[in-house]
Order: sequence, then C-alpha cells, then structure tokens
Amino acid sequence: MGSTSHRLVFFVILFLIIQMGAMFPEYQAVFQDNQFLMESIHQVIATDLDNNSLPELIVTGKNYTTQEVFIYWLAVRQEYLPEIIWQSDNLFEERSVLWVCSGKFTANQNQLLAITNSRIYFYQSNKNDLVLTKQEAHNFSKILSVAGGDIDGDGQDELIIARIGKITNTFYNGMLQVWKLQAEEPILLAESGLLGNIRSLTAGDLNGDGKSEIVIDEGLRYASGNIHVFSWDENKLSEVNYLKKAASGAIYSMTIAGFQDETRLVTASPSGKVEFFAWKDNSLTPVVSGISYKNELVSVAVLNPTKANPPQIVVVGYPQSFQILNVNQ
Repeated sequence: MGSTSHRLVFFVILFLIIQMGAMFPEYQAVFQDNQFLMESIHQVIATDLDNNSLPELIVTGKNYTTQEVFIYWLAVRQEYLPEIIWQSDNLFEERSVLWVCSGKFTANQNQLLAITNSRIYFYQSNKNDLVLTKQEAHNFSKILSVAGGDIDGDGQDELIIARIGKITNTFYNGMLQVWKLQAEEPILLAESGLLGNIRSLTAGDLNGDGKSEIVIDEGLRYASGNIHVFSWDENKLSEVNYLKKAASGAIYSMTIAGFQDETRLVTASPSGKVEFFAWKDNSLTPVVSGISYKNELVSVAVLNPTKANPPQIVVVGYPQSFQILNVNQ
C-alpha cells in the first residue's frame, strides 16, 4: 500500500511539473556577442527591406572615441549568425541621436528612414545594397523617439514622432505627432495633447483591423510607468487602452509582433526585464513569464513572427551586448 501511495505521489508531482513547464515559454540563446559591432548599440529593429521574407535587422550605434555613428543592415541566416549586408556612411551629428524606422512611407516597397536633429535620410533596397534616395533638412523638433506605421489603413506608412511638448523642472512632458511624407513637404496628420515623460514608442496592428495602433510608455526615471494605446478614429488620435504600472520597471524599448496565435507587445527595461503583453478583449494583458537579465536593456526586436516559424527575440544590453533567443511558445 505504501509503495502504491508513493508511486501515486510521484506521478502527481511529475504531472504538475510537466504542466508548469507547459505554462512558461522556453528561451534558448542561439547567438550572443558582448562586444557587438560598435562601442555602444542604441537601437535594433526587425525589417524586410528587400521583401524576400527572410529575417533582417537594422542596428544603430556609436563609436565615441572616433565620433562615428553607423547604421548596419544585417541578415540572420544559418546558425543564427548575423551577417552584415550593408553599412552606412558616418552619420555623426554633434549633440544628436540617430533614430531609425522602416515602412512604405513614399514608395511601394519598404524604406529605411534615419533621422538626426537636423536631417532626414531615405534609404531603399537595391540588390543587397541600401541606396540613399533622398536626404534633406527637416523641421521636426525636440524628438524623443520615432516609429513607422499605417495608422489610417491607406497602404502607406506614416512617420510617428514622440517629441517634447513642454519642459518642466523635473521632466520632459511629451506629445505625439503623426506625419504624412508623400507630399513634397511633410503634412501633419494628427497631434496629441501632453502625455507625460514619454520613454518609448512603437506602432503596429494590435487588433487585426489592418491599421496600426500607437503605443507609448510614460513615467518618471526608472520607475514603472503607464502604457497608452492610441488608434486613428474619425480623423483623430484616440486613446483606446491605458495600463497603469503594467511593466516591472521603465520601458526603454518596445515592439509589436505577431506570434503563433496572437499579436504581442514586447518590452525591454533598464532593470533587465523583457516582458510580453497580448491584445485580448480590446486591452493589453500581460502574458507568459518574462526574461530577466543582469544588465540594462536598451532595445528589443522580434524576428520570424509568423505561424510557420517560431519567433526569435533580439535583445540589446548596455553598452554593446547582442543576443538572439529562440522562443518556444
């Protein structure tokens, strides 16, 4: 009787372990380099500039000792080894950050936009090369972050800018602007009111209606802040969801990607945490366990977000750590 009882307890515990394991995703590091490309990496985004449906990344960063700022276009091929397809000229500008985003802004194929405090650069793919098709001075001011997304569903992406709206004694009070770039001069499509200290920005189709939602995180310093979701409705930006203190800390980078069965918001924080939120019942909801790191995270991207392929999470840690993770979920 005792032996039977012990076996029963063993199988119950084994079953619970298996069930608990099924509840949490498995993350397998398939590539890691703690001194990747430059002295400091600032941003990574997933894209498909040559429209071949293969995983690609854009990485930006800086070499401080030589005053160099570069954009790298990378392919992730066999063995998950990032391969440099193209490198930009030095885009260093005194007292300026370099922001990048991709989308169909003025053409029928994906473009890369690079923006400094004073200039905007348009790049387009041509036979394993990125060609600078246009560069010019711009009038965008006090930029905090940029993103691209088709918020009105017309097939062309808009440039979304988080910018400083008001400077207080303790923080920058930010706002959103949405710009059409199809005309000779950028056209301001929409502008929000003051939203607080905006720390990160992304855009993507959360609810599957064919239009991009805009997502921001705002809060003070490193503390957990608030996530706001905006959509284009009746020719204006409308807030459709608000999460108070949703993440475990400040969110310094976020992206929207379609996982196997749902669309998710993926966030990265300076506290070393990657977290996931799904769009369910017209609201962002935390899902699955996150990923914890010991160092500060500065950027996150998602590769292969299709039903046929499991996604890979690309995580950038301060100052130049670069890791690709397979996600089993």
